[in-house]
Amino acid sequence: PPPRAVDARTKALQAPSTRMIACNEVDPREDLRRERSTASFPARELAALLAGGETKLVLRERVADAVRNDPVFSKKGKYFMERAELYSTTLEKYLALPKLARDLSKQGVGEPMAIARIIREMIDEPGGLDLHLGMFIPTIRGQGDDAQNKFWMPRCLKLRVIGTYAQTELGHGTYIRGLETTATYDTQAEQFIVHSPTLTSTKWWPGGMGKTATHAIVMAPLLVA
Repeated sequence: PPPRAVDARTKALQAPSTRMIACNEVDPREDLRRERSTASFPARELAALLAGGETKLVLRERVADAVRNDPVFSKKGKYFMERAELYSTTLEKYLALPKLARDLSKQGVGEPMAIARIIREMIDEPGGLDLHLGMFIPTIRGQGDDAQNKFWMPRCLKLRVIGTYAQTELGHGTYIRGLETTATYDTQAEQFIVHSPTLTSTKWWPGGMGKTATHAIVMAPLLVA
C-alpha cells in the first residue's frame, strides 16, 4: 500500500527527534571496519583456519562470488514469502545448483561435489534436494559398489533421480537396532518387501519425500525369506 499522508503539524512535532537521531547516527559498517583494523591477529589467517586451510577459503570465496552474482540465488524478500512461495523459490535455487557447480568446475574452481556442498550451505534454507545432496548421494557413493555407483550417480547428479533418506521412525531415531520397519528379501522374486507393521515403525521426518523425492534409501533390518 502507498505510504500514509502525514500532515504538517505531525511533521513539525517529530522534526526535533529526527534531528537528534540524525546527529548521532552511526554506520555499523564503520564500526566493523574499525574493529577489524585494530585486531591483534591476522584476520586472513583466522579465516583460513576456520575454513580448513587457505585452499578451501579461496574455494569458498570464488563460489560465494558466483552465487552472489547469480540472480536465482537472491534472498531478496525471503522473510516475507508464504510457505508455498518460499518452497518454490528454494527449489529453484537447488535446481540451479548442479549447473553452477559444473560450470565452476569447468573453470577450474574445484571439484563439483565440493562446490555443490558450499552452494548448498549458502542457500541456507531447507529444500526438496537437501537430503538428496546431503545423505542420498553420499550413501550411494560410500556404500554402493562400482556397478551401483556407475548406474545411480549420473542419474543423481543430473536430477533424473531425486532421493531422500528414510531412517528416523516415529518410535526410533538414531537407535538403529531398534528400527521396526523391515526389509525382507524374497529370494525367489529377487526383490525386497519393505513393511512398517506398527505405528511406531512409521518413517518419520524424511525430508523431501512427500513433495519432491522419487527414490529413498530406507534403513531397515534385513531378513531373508
